[in-house]
Amino acid sequence: MHYRPLGDYRSNAFPYPAWFQDARVIAAEGPLAWFQAALANVDVEIAARNAERMLPYPYLQPSLIPTSINI
Repeated sequence: MHYRPLGDYRSNAFPYPAWFQDARVIAAEGPLAWFQAALANVDVEIAARNAERMLPYPYLQPSLIPTSINI
């Protein structure tokens, strides 16, 4: 099974260019960068909490959630 993690938006056609082309979206201070940074922060927080748990619960980590469903 092949999937991209939540927040990774690339075309499905090789060589997989970025899906968004609008500079307002892909700018360093744009909403896409903000969203990806927020997901990374959540991922780090969940990993830190799981390190303290007897039974980790990694199922809602953004890095493990696919961008979409592939059937």
